[in-house]
Amino acid sequence: PFETITLGGDDLCIIVPAQGALEMAAGMMREFAQAAETEPRIREPLQRLKHQHWGMSVGALICPDHFPIYYIYELVEELLKSSKRQMRKAILDEGADVAESYINFLILKGSAIPRTAVKDLMKDLYETRSHSRLEEKQKLTERPYPLSKFEKLLQYARRLKQEGMPPTQLHAIARALYEEREQATFDLMMRLQRMPNSCAKVFRELLFDKTLFPGNQRYLFPWRQDADNQNKFSTVLLDIFELMEFLHHL
Repeated sequence: PFETITLGGDDLCIIVPAQGALEMAAGMMREFAQAAETEPRIREPLQRLKHQHWGMSVGALICPDHFPIYYIYELVEELLKSSKRQMRKAILDEGADVAESYINFLILKGSAIPRTAVKDLMKDLYETRSHSRLEEKQKLTERPYPLSKFEKLLQYARRLKQEGMPPTQLHAIARALYEEREQATFDLMMRLQRMPNSCAKVFRELLFDKTLFPGNQRYLFPWRQDADNQNKFSTVLLDIFELMEFLHHL
C-alpha cells in the first residue's frame, strides 16, 4: 500500500509503510539506472544532453504516522537536497564519469515532533567530539550514500538479521560508538569475540569490503578517516544497525 502526495515532472513523493521502505527506495533507484541504460524512451533523450550526467536523488524519512504531512514534506525536501548536492559534488569535485544515484535518510522514533532542521538533527544524533583530542571529530554516519554503497549496507543489515544478531550485542556496540574512538574500537573487538561465529563472520567480511573501507583503511575498523581532514572519522556501523530494524520481514 502507498499514498501518492506529489507526482509531476521529475518529482515523486509517496508515503509507504516503514517496514521495507528503504529497500523499496533502493529498488526504484536501481530500476531507474537500468532503464536509463536499456530503455530507448529514457536513454535517447539523455544521450542528447550536453552533459550526460544523470541519476536519481532520494530523500527518505521514517517517522511516526501522527506527524503532519507538511512537516514530513519539509524534512524530506531537505534530505533530497542533500542527496542532490552530494551527487553534484561527485561529478564536479571527484570527477565521476557517470553520476550515481544518491540517497539520504533519517529515522525518527520519538513521539515528539522535532523543531529543528535536518542538518541540525543529524548533527545532534550522529556527531561526537573526542575529549582527549579536541580537534578530532567522530561522525556516526556517512549519509548521503551512493546507490552502490547503500545496497552494501542493506546487504550486511539483512545478513546480520538473518544470522540472529543478539539485540543486547547490537545495542551495546551502538552505545560504544558514542564513546572515544579508541574505546569504541576496543569494545567492538571485545564483543566480536563473544558473539556467535555466524555474526562475527559478517563483521569480518565487512572489514575487508573495499566499497566501505577503501585502500588501507581497514586498520581503523570500524572507522574511516576523511581524505581531506585527518581529524575527521566516520563509521557506517550505526547506519547498518538502524537499517536492520526496517527491512522487509525475513
